[in-house]
Amino acid sequence: MTTLPSSRARRTLVVVKQDVERAVIGASAKVKSTARKASRKTIGVSKDLAIRLPGIARLNLPTPPVPDLLESNFPPSDYQAALILAALLEAKAEWQRLDTKLAQGDLTRKDGWKAVIRHKLELAAEFIRQHNAVLSPVRRLPWDIIQEIFYWSTYPHSPTPEWSDIPWISGHICRRWREVALSASFLWYRIPLIALDKKSRFRKEVLNELFVRSGDRLSQLSIESPYAHNNYPVVDVLIQHSAKWQTVKFYAPVSVISNFRATRGRLPNLRKLTIISRSSIPEMGQPSRELELSLDIFETAPALQEVNINGMVPRQMAFPFSRLLHYKQHMTWGIPTDFAFDSPLLRSLTLLNLSGNFPSVSPITLQHLVKLHLSSEYMTDIGILDNLTLPVIEELKLDSLQGIVVHSVAAMISRSPFDCLLRNLCIRTRHESFTLEGEIITLLQLTPQLLNLDISSPSAADIHKLASRQNGNFLVPLLQTCNFFINSVPSAETTQALKCLASSRCEVLAQQRPKSDDLVVEGWSRPIDILRLYFDSPFTQRAYLHLWDPILQQIALEDWNPSSLSTELYRLRRQLHAAFPAPLLAQDVSFNKWQLNRVDEILSSIESKDTIDPKDIYSSEIHLSLQRLRKLKILNDNTHNISNRARAILNKWNVLFEQGLKERHWVFHGMNSIMYISDDHALRNSPESLSIVYGLPGKGVGGCGDVFWPMNQ
Repeated sequence: MTTLPSSRARRTLVVVKQDVERAVIGASAKVKSTARKASRKTIGVSKDLAIRLPGIARLNLPTPPVPDLLESNFPPSDYQAALILAALLEAKAEWQRLDTKLAQGDLTRKDGWKAVIRHKLELAAEFIRQHNAVLSPVRRLPWDIIQEIFYWSTYPHSPTPEWSDIPWISGHICRRWREVALSASFLWYRIPLIALDKKSRFRKEVLNELFVRSGDRLSQLSIESPYAHNNYPVVDVLIQHSAKWQTVKFYAPVSVISNFRATRGRLPNLRKLTIISRSSIPEMGQPSRELELSLDIFETAPALQEVNINGMVPRQMAFPFSRLLHYKQHMTWGIPTDFAFDSPLLRSLTLLNLSGNFPSVSPITLQHLVKLHLSSEYMTDIGILDNLTLPVIEELKLDSLQGIVVHSVAAMISRSPFDCLLRNLCIRTRHESFTLEGEIITLLQLTPQLLNLDISSPSAADIHKLASRQNGNFLVPLLQTCNFFINSVPSAETTQALKCLASSRCEVLAQQRPKSDDLVVEGWSRPIDILRLYFDSPFTQRAYLHLWDPILQQIALEDWNPSSLSTELYRLRRQLHAAFPAPLLAQDVSFNKWQLNRVDEILSSIESKDTIDPKDIYSSEIHLSLQRLRKLKILNDNTHNISNRARAILNKWNVLFEQGLKERHWVFHGMNSIMYISDDHALRNSPESLSIVYGLPGKGVGGCGDVFWPMNQ
């Protein structure tokens, strides 16, 4: 008889059974987790092993046909290129096969198989990349094309290169391009400014390397030293390569230049020499060591053709004058210059800022001299001109010379056995007695080929002769530019003569012009393109012309008669300048309330003038003041709005100006010159036609850089 367990026992058995089931489930889950980890680890190991196992990772890639080219940048030959193309076709076919196999593969395959396929694809792609690089067009560029790239991209084409501009980087691209760069001498021959200072010792090796890399190419050097020291290691490098000097500029005292004495006899290729001496000027009565030195280093340079000297230099200088073609000397300080006339081959001679008199020179003919410039800050005897014969002279500039210059020039030209070829004649003197009446006409009769004339203003009678025909012909019929320097207040007769010259020589002439302007046809004369009057600086005008204003000359030339309105406008202009003492040329000045209110009142007075003759505006110059005032944008605010008001006034006047432009002829060019504008001048039909009213922009000293200013020679 079976005894059934008690209810308590049954409950105990149920609990034990549940615990056992939970334990079994937990153990089963742990076993499965461990199995999964082991499986992943096994798969990872299988990938690495599969890639490395012989046979499994084998590719059907060709053997590199030119393995040496894979490790260099040299271009392949045509035969090698053909081999590479064939190998690339095979490699691309293998890559395509593997890529297709991977895309169409069985999804049930293991991850290790996929890893092997991807690895093979990477190997094939690398093979293709390397061999495509060998066939790159850049690798196959000819040397001359690479040099052309270097020429246009690595070196700034500036006249004064910097040390930072040296294209060292062109030698650090690859082995082949480095060889090209080292063979390109044009990259290295342009030496930057060599400063002889404490830092120069660090550039000794760099400078030597530049000379070496420049090969047979000659060098252009600029050497600077503000101090007269002797211990400059870089000087030894310069001396060592002196045979490569072609053009040399010294910005240094003569005592520094003397450190290069070892180059004497070692300058076979030197063509051009410039010395800008930085020696200090000695005090009155004090000796100068620089003047007592001797400078003969360049005396034996066989190819030297051009010498430029500026500043204080020794009294004893020696150059190969028998071979020089061009010589220029500035600031002579009493140093003899007569030796410059001993060169039989000279083509141009310039002696500026002469002081003292020329020593007597025996009569001499310079058969090849084309340009002669002489100027002096002080009065210098021109006896040298009386002993000169210049049969082929084309340009003659004389400034501030003592004596009757025009007579000497005419005599010099008359001594020539050939027809005068003079094209450019510039004579300027500070004397009121520039020439005797009729002498300039005598000179111009000897120069029928003259194109450009720049002289101190001649007499009214001579200007009338230049404006009128003589025996049916004008003087200097080919004249293109005529500049007159005004060194005294012009008379009414001179003003009338200038007007006559402009109307007869600047307007289009009725005669039939020849096919070439270089031909002189009987009775024909080309119109003068530029007729200009120019003046000294405002300081000189105040000092020597007794506060004379060039605007008075413009008024006289244009026949503007003063009126009550012009006087009133001039008064308002003066009040405007008094309210703004110095604002018209500056943008950053501040103005107080009184100034702004005062200018508002002045502008209201101007605006109240309804009917205005443009001539009254011109002669008062108030339009020029308003033109500057309208540019000051800081004067515009909610209260005053000054600049906009000035602009509105000018816009109203501009209509009147445009209507009367045909009556305007004499125009300010810059600050210190007045130029004639002919009736058919291109400016009249251009968008800038109102510059005839407001003035032409100028350049250089005084706004007209192309006139014969002594300081611009």
